Amino acid sequence: MRWKQGLLTLLLLLVAALIVAYGLGERLPAEHTTVAAATISAPQAKVWTLIADVDAQPTWRSGLKSIEDLPSDTGNPRWTEHYKGMAMSFRLIDNQPMTERVVEMEPHGEPFDGEWTFQLLPMDDGRTAVTITEHGHTYSPMYRFVMHYIFGDNYNLKKYLNDLTRAAQS
Repeated sequence: MRWKQGLLTLLLLLVAALIVAYGLGERLPAEHTTVAAATISAPQAKVWTLIADVDAQPTWRSGLKSIEDLPSDTGNPRWTEHYKGMAMSFRLIDNQPMTERVVEMEPHGEPFDGEWTFQLLPMDDGRTAVTITEHGHTYSPMYRFVMHYIFGDNYNLKKYLNDLTRAAQS
């Protein structure tokens, strides 16, 4: 009989934790801006090529399985990134070769959407300063909670920059 009480207590604690997480996530704004930056020991042209050559990104981005090119509806390139159990579609919004690139996530019912702005600045010593700014919306309070309190708001930006750094320096 005690194990049933223990199981019930555990279940109630889990429900309470989910309610608290939802409440904390609900208090966070759905719209956000976050930034991550890195200085990469590689020339600007190499870093730019890695960012701009979307079709080659599965070879260096962790978790990215494949890229599917989509028909353009605005004259700008579109593609879908396939991950294990998830796919996200993107559109190139602006492209200033070697210096700035803006990519928008096309909304398809995901718990988030937005755009990333990549900015590259060559340094005198041959390195490249890269800044990625995310302007986004996170619709699900649970997803806001997880990204803010568990992973960190700029988790995906940092992951991308780490992968980019490894690829550029290899």
